Amino acid sequence: MTCRIKLLPPELVNKIAAGEVVERPASVVKELVENSLDAGADRIEVSFEAGGLGSILVRDNGQGMAPDEARLSLKRHATSKISDETDLFRVASLGFRGEALPAVASVSRLTLTTRPVEASAATRVILEGGRLVSVEEIGAPPGTSVEVRDLFFNTPARLKFLKSDRTESSWIKEAFIRLALARPQVFFRLSETGQALLNLAPAAGAGDRLVELLGPEVGQGLIPIEHDHPAVRVSGLVSSPETTRANSRSIFGYVNGRHVRDRVILAGIMAGYEGRLVKGRFPVALVFLDLEPGTVDVNVHPAKLEVRFRHAGAIHLALKQAVSGALRAEERFIWSLAEPGQGQAGPEPRLAESRPSFGRPERSAFEPGRSGIREPAPLPVDRPEPSLSHDRLDFRFLGLYAGLYLVGQSGPDLVLIDQHAAHERILFEQLKASPGQSQPLLLPLNVTLTPLEAEVLAGSLEQLAKLGLAVEPFGPRGLSFVVKSLPAPLSGTDPAGLVQDLAAKLSGGRAGMEPEGLLAALARSACRQAIKAGQEMSPQEAASLLEALGRLSGPLTCPHGRPILRRLTRAEIDRGFRRQ
Repeated sequence: MTCRIKLLPPELVNKIAAGEVVERPASVVKELVENSLDAGADRIEVSFEAGGLGSILVRDNGQGMAPDEARLSLKRHATSKISDETDLFRVASLGFRGEALPAVASVSRLTLTTRPVEASAATRVILEGGRLVSVEEIGAPPGTSVEVRDLFFNTPARLKFLKSDRTESSWIKEAFIRLALARPQVFFRLSETGQALLNLAPAAGAGDRLVELLGPEVGQGLIPIEHDHPAVRVSGLVSSPETTRANSRSIFGYVNGRHVRDRVILAGIMAGYEGRLVKGRFPVALVFLDLEPGTVDVNVHPAKLEVRFRHAGAIHLALKQAVSGALRAEERFIWSLAEPGQGQAGPEPRLAESRPSFGRPERSAFEPGRSGIREPAPLPVDRPEPSLSHDRLDFRFLGLYAGLYLVGQSGPDLVLIDQHAAHERILFEQLKASPGQSQPLLLPLNVTLTPLEAEVLAGSLEQLAKLGLAVEPFGPRGLSFVVKSLPAPLSGTDPAGLVQDLAAKLSGGRAGMEPEGLLAALARSACRQAIKAGQEMSPQEAASLLEALGRLSGPLTCPHGRPILRRLTRAEIDRGFRRQ
């Protein structure tokens, strides 16, 4: 068979380019808003319909374009951001890859309206599927607006890979939030089908913008970071180890103002928390890296979401030092407040005032306990040590190991019980035994989620209500919820932490929508808020856990199949010491 080499027609080339750059409607929003920021806009408004597939409109007050520039901007590889090969490797703007605007135009019906401040009229260019329809002079305010309609109308295969309008809407919100966090001094507005979702006035700083977007409960746990390294300057905010999430979606990294997803950045931030976080938990972080443009390649990804650092090791080290240094300073600060110096009646008031605060969380009068298991009365002094009597095991408590395991003896054998897995199974069985029973909160509690978490939680509210977890949407943004009641067995659980962790698990696809999957996710989320890996238990708590475990009729595994206990026989131990 003969293979004939031929040039592809321009229309097909443009669609291939669009496939690299325009993955979904959120990609269009990202590219257009970045162009607005590069144009110096300090007011940007975004509106969309039908998940962005119906229409997307981005309007700004930045530097507009003259008529010839407007026409040229819609041709492939046209840019104002580089002029020679040297510039290609020192890109400091947000928008350059040379594909975005014409790529979007090739798969939509696009209208570009633009006017420089010194011009008396604006230029309107209309394209359909990348084909020029008309160019005319009209009246319009200074700045640029780009309207994109019927996205992917001429590439139906692309439409098959998109999700529901609601899911695509959540992706747009995610992209918008990442852009708004980078520029707190810019006014941003996001609207869906005429309803304002986010209306962000210029903020005093990144911390205030972060609290406005992620909720006031984040504000009290934010710690500023600042660190100068020969290779990079690190600045931003990180949360205290007590303020965590179940995934890394609330870690926002920016390189020279550009949001990126990068393993070096994530690893560096997590390294700074070494020894401070429970396994599987992630902090909230807003981190900015400023470095010489020539030391980072921003053109390794079509949508500019990934970068390549020339000195990746130095970047990792700088981030680790910035985060760990800030956390150590905060720990010393808290210690100084808790331990007044000799002759002092209490801490210096100015110390308390010097700690930054980015908003106060709305608190309920409900005070969560340490676990979802009802704790027994304190053990009398002469009471025997905690024990477990089960049809498959007699367990005499000996102590704790590594904050993870209860150590005990069963006959001649040594037994280790995973406190986290045991607690998860107990909660799961309690939830199964009391379907729909709930405990109202004294005061409803507000929780703010990321767009993807909010979208998947909103789709599960009816099923969760049947399990006793009453949560309702709150506010026009679609990101806030009110927790009104908890399942009765989880009445001692932190409501905000429970809902945040549950939403993260559901959005990550780690729990099914069927009742059994939701029960397992609820149990695991509640357990995260109670007995955690690394948390030392008191004898009373150990007794409570063992007594509840002894009443179980189900398997001695967590709901996901992980074993609760491991038995080491006397023979195995003797062999380890070569006694046999």
